[in-house]
Order: sequence, then structure tokens, then C-alpha cells
Amino acid sequence: MSGPGPTLPPPSPGDVTSRQLSLLACLPSPAWLAAGMFVLIAEMLATSERGTEPVRR
Repeated sequence: MSGPGPTLPPPSPGDVTSRQLSLLACLPSPAWLAAGMFVLIAEMLATSERGTEPVRR
């Protein structure tokens, strides 16, 4: 799976999560887990600030 370089899909305007996940996929496993937890916590904080439930598709 390791090619000459990471091939990231073009990010959609407003799809920040997909872009973050694509960037996280290039990191080693421990860093990926730590970054993933950070993103989850950041999303929970942003959701609680808005006072709305997270949208699950």
C-alpha cells in the first residue's frame, strides 16, 4: 500500500473531516490514534457549544 507518496483525494469545500482523516492516514499508527482522539474531542466540544446533536449519516 505504500507508494511513492500519499495520494490524497481532492478535499470537498466544507468536508473538513474527510481531509483530516486522509492526512491522518499518512501518519504512523500511534500518532493516528492520538490525532483521531483529538478530532473526536474537538468535534464533541464544538457540538456541545452549538447545543445540537451530532449528525450521523
